[in-house]
Formats: sequence, structure tokens, C-alpha cells
Amino acid sequence: MHVSNSSSRAVRRAEKYRLRLAGDEHYPDGWYPIAASSAVARKKPLGLRRLGRDLVLFRDASGAIVVAGARCPHRGASLALGRVRNGQLECGYHGFRFGSDGTCEAAPCEGPAFAAPKRLSLQVYRSQVSHGIVWLGHGAIGDTLPIPAGLPAGERGSVTAELHWNTPFPRAIEGQLDLHHFPFAHRRVFGPTIGARLDPFEAVAKDDIVTIRGTLRKEGKSKGIEAELNLAFPGTLSGTFGGMHLSGFLAPIDAEHTAMIFRYTSGVPIFGKILAWLAVQTELRLVQPDDEALLLSTGAGFDPKQNVYVPADQGFLLWLRRYHQGQKSASALQSIQTPR
Repeated sequence: MHVSNSSSRAVRRAEKYRLRLAGDEHYPDGWYPIAASSAVARKKPLGLRRLGRDLVLFRDASGAIVVAGARCPHRGASLALGRVRNGQLECGYHGFRFGSDGTCEAAPCEGPAFAAPKRLSLQVYRSQVSHGIVWLGHGAIGDTLPIPAGLPAGERGSVTAELHWNTPFPRAIEGQLDLHHFPFAHRRVFGPTIGARLDPFEAVAKDDIVTIRGTLRKEGKSKGIEAELNLAFPGTLSGTFGGMHLSGFLAPIDAEHTAMIFRYTSGVPIFGKILAWLAVQTELRLVQPDDEALLLSTGAGFDPKQNVYVPADQGFLLWLRRYHQGQKSASALQSIQTPR
């Protein structure tokens, strides 16, 4: 097995990065992928919870997506239960309307001359839309999005689905940044065709992107299934496996739950989207349920201190080190404006 450092050094790193993170809700600064842009309709807001915050997404008059706090500042109702009217978000409780900058533009009970105080504004969060994904900006960061090599530009020719896991964000990443679980965890999918020996194997980290690549082969055989995964911190995955391209977008819902958007893309002419659809159905019905069941069996929370890592786990250890560094300097969730 080839690893970017010697096997003994990789194991020593495993010992070093056994970090106790259980119950820690400090999220490292970064751009988090929170929704597929196609999920945000023109006339209906989308409510979701990410990074421990209840959020609402809607489109303004130009079609641009706005990410804001879901609580109506008037009486606290969820704005996800409202509607979008002429590019403004209307609360379903009393009809108060809010613009793309969070300003309260109308309070029907007070009439058209009402001058809304600033504290009646929504908290609007920093966001971007790219590659068919809505990104939430958390902390002191620049505008550059975490885009790993090979990530398709959008949803064309792809099929997208979303899952929620009852596992902490680091544990969900642990389950994704892993090649050597395929022959066992996904035996129902691959059967006896895939080998368990991961050789050659390489794990490297550069510019906030962890790359793992290797060949799963049967012992004594020189050929096998080649795979490569690139994970841009904190949670954007791009990889190939058996000729199909997989994109994964992970973000914490809260300290104990993780949202994952995954997308398959096939370059096969004519039938490519059908193949991508079949791959997504396999993920939904077989692959991800098996992964989640195994991760849940490891117990509540996330405590790497209880694990004994081996060189094949080095990719996750590289990500975990970056995550721990990010926790130390974690910021508050940034907003465009804060109501006074």
C-alpha cells in the first residue's frame, strides 16, 4: 500500500488527532452547501435548519435567492409558512412583508404610511448560488467557494436527491471520505465483484482539499476498481467510482444531524441521465441506508478518541485536523445586517 507518508507515521497521526469533539456546536468558518437552487421556488419559501439555525430561502423580484432567519420579527411565526409576493417574503400570520435586504416593507394592519423600525427587519445571511447549490457563508471568509476538482457546473444531465442523517457532521464526513468500506458495507450493491485490498492508496491535503485515491482489488490480483474522492472543506465532495461521477454537499443541521445533497452525473450519450437516476435510486435505497445504520451503531455523538485508526483512514484524519483547527477560530454566523 502506498500512502503519502509511511504507514507508521499515519498511525501516529491517527493517535494525535483523536480529538474529543462530542457535543461541540462550534462550526468552523466556511461556505456550507445548504440546498439545491432548484428546490427554491418562485412563489413559495423554503424552510430548513442548518448550523443550528432555522432559515428561510426565497427568491426576490429578480429571481435571486435570499437566505434569512426564519423567525418573523413581529410575533415569531415561521416565515417558511408564508408566501412570496412580488419578490417579497410575506408572513403567513399577519401578512408583514420583507424585502431582499430584510427590511419590513409592509405591515397591513398599520396601513401604507407605516414606517417600520429597524428592529422589525429580518436577519439576512451572506449567501451565494453556484453549481446549482445555495451556499451559506459562516464566519470570517472571502468570496471563494470550496469547489473541488471535477465538480460539474450545474444540474444539467444530473439527478439530485437529499437525505438527512441522524449523525453529527464529522461522523457523516467520516462515512463519505472512505474507500475501504465499500466491499463490506455495500455488499448488497457490489456483491463479490469488488476486492477488499486498498492498494495502491494515497491521501493528501492541499489548499483545504483532501484527496484520496486508490484501487480496491482482490488479494493477489493486480487490477481492481479505481476510485478517487476530493473533499473541499468543509463539506463538498467530488469523485468518480466505476465510471460514474458523484457530487456530495454536506452541512450540519445541528450538533447531532447532517443534511446531504448528492448528485450523480453520467457522460454516456442519450441514456446518461437514466443511468444517473438509477445510481441515485441505488444510493437512496441501498447505499446510504447501510452507511447510516453502521454510523448510528457507533453510538451517540462523535468521539474519535474511542477509535483506533489505520493508514487507510488517513484521508479522514487530514479532514479532521482541519476541522479541529477551524473550531478553534470559529466565528458567529455572519449576516448582511443585524436588526437593532
